[in-house]
Amino acid sequence: MTHTYNVPDMSCGHCKMHIENAFKDWGKATKWTVDLATKKVTVDSDERGEAVARIIADVGYTPSLV
Repeated sequence: MTHTYNVPDMSCGHCKMHIENAFKDWGKATKWTVDLATKKVTVDSDERGEAVARIIADVGYTPSLV
């Protein structure tokens, strides 16, 4: 299942890397794209959307479902 979130408080390359590393460490996503220009995070995972959003929130950002 694909989940896409707006992350308006992602503002720099460090933010992007922080979110990417969170999904890498989580291990339950098969693919993820963190687009700094559009401030969108797209994640392929069998987990529920709330679990995916929680990964973004747990590293300090505010995701909202697109």
